[in-house]
Amino acid sequence: MPRMTLSVPRMLAQFCDGRTRLPVSGADVGSALEDAMARHPLLRTHVLNERGEVREHVHLFLNETDVREDLGAATRDGDEIYVLQAMSGG
Repeated sequence: MPRMTLSVPRMLAQFCDGRTRLPVSGADVGSALEDAMARHPLLRTHVLNERGEVREHVHLFLNETDVREDLGAATRDGDEIYVLQAMSGG
């Protein structure tokens, strides 16, 4: 199973034992996210909605490729998955 790094914004670090970079493993982006969320359950509510879909204001990148709509994107050893949250307000 490929091993990679999941990077989360500092505002989500509080749900990941204070860490912004987490070691994860999985054959695809979705399974790598599940690996992280199994160890850090509160992360789930900030990344996925009630239907298990990526939240509207969250973007996911596998290395430099936007995979928000493709959680089945295959991963390889050494890949990086980035969780980015859009800021909004007025």
